[in-house]
Amino acid sequence: LNGAEGIWLFVETEIVDQVILFAEIALMIFIVIMCFKYKKYWVSLLSIIPTGLMVWTEFNAPKVEMEHIYIDNLSILMCLIIAIVGGCIAIYAMGYMDGYHEHHTDVPERRKFFFMVVFLFLGAMFGFVLSDSLMWIDLFWEITSVCSFLLIGHRQFLQGSLDEPAGRSFPRSRDHVSCLCHQWTCIFGIPRERSQ
Repeated sequence: LNGAEGIWLFVETEIVDQVILFAEIALMIFIVIMCFKYKKYWVSLLSIIPTGLMVWTEFNAPKVEMEHIYIDNLSILMCLIIAIVGGCIAIYAMGYMDGYHEHHTDVPERRKFFFMVVFLFLGAMFGFVLSDSLMWIDLFWEITSVCSFLLIGHRQFLQGSLDEPAGRSFPRSRDHVSCLCHQWTCIFGIPRERSQ
């Protein structure tokens, strides 16, 4: 990086944007299914409304050519924090899972699933920090929400029961107020200025 100036990447991403929009809709469907499965009906609105607004924005708002990844000193710092803290969590979780399965022999072995979700969460955090596109930010936020839900209730998820902490994780991680405000700001023409 050249001083405090950032780097902008990925300008022409029409196909990737369509894939991300499809992934966003697929995540919304998964969240709605989980909400109905665990009888948390109102929480499904916290996914349906923002995703509906995102789809509406994608098809109705004026198209603006923009970069989708922005790297500056702050985003590099955040990536380092995610990598260090996330790496420590993953290392700790390896030992924790060994001890957990020694004491809970009745619980099926699901380490591969658990660590897949941990690393998907970390990857989504990297995407969230580096994204400069609202649609990309929202997708990575949705992924972290689903991963939080799966990690908190990983033992009960496949057994069809849901403990209270996992049930509370969805509404807390589904807070889209800031994303909605940012989205409407973009629609009404207050784009972020690109430094030359």
